[in-house]
Amino acid sequence: MLAEVLFGWSPAIWALAALATLAAAVVRGLTGFGFAMIVIAALVLFEAPVAVIPMVLLLDLAASVHLVPSLRHDINRPLLTPLVIGALLGVPLGVAVLTHLPVDAMRLTIGVAVLVAVVTLANGVRAPRLPGRGLSATVGAMAGFLSGSIGMPGPAVIVFFLASPLSVAAVRASIAAFIFMTDVLTLALMLWSGLITEIVLLRAAVLAPAVVLGIFIGQRAFQRIDPEMVRHVALVVLALLAVGAIARVLVS
Repeated sequence: MLAEVLFGWSPAIWALAALATLAAAVVRGLTGFGFAMIVIAALVLFEAPVAVIPMVLLLDLAASVHLVPSLRHDINRPLLTPLVIGALLGVPLGVAVLTHLPVDAMRLTIGVAVLVAVVTLANGVRAPRLPGRGLSATVGAMAGFLSGSIGMPGPAVIVFFLASPLSVAAVRASIAAFIFMTDVLTLALMLWSGLITEIVLLRAAVLAPAVVLGIFIGQRAFQRIDPEMVRHVALVVLALLAVGAIARVLVS
């Protein structure tokens, strides 16, 4: 009852948020990605995206701060640089879109973006060589736009890295580093736009321990669990959440 009075969520939504945050943090610790997609796709079923996305990006940033330093030696910096340059152009446009799109339009966009990413990843697309700077910057701009508008740079950048010939360790580290950088930029613009409210900060603070615990579990499990198995489970969960978000819009 106290949580409902102070933070506007029922106990059931708090339970869902805590479970989704913990599970997403474990996946992030194992794979370097997936946190924002899982939590946002779960919570937009019950809350307006404009209230969910800034909170999730705050938690995602906390996950990155905890994760990225331990991965810094595996980051592919030549590939990461043009991606970040592109993101600098895409994020401001994305944040502008977030503040103007209706709730159902945002839910539908999130559901479709996640579903497209799931289908692409499930098909195991691979490229024979590393992409050039032009393509990298274009993907970075797309990922930046998605980060600003739906809080998920993942659908674009995850497909980009997983389709590359990089090692699993390099993919994991480079994705985590890119998400960290786009989170910082997106949250700065959201703060300037007035989207980081007191209730967003309070909800993020309550859920932060689940992020720390999940990242710890994921990092410990990285050497013991097959990342491909985790990837398959995450894809199934994401597909179900995406279909749920799309179905809610269509039914309403």
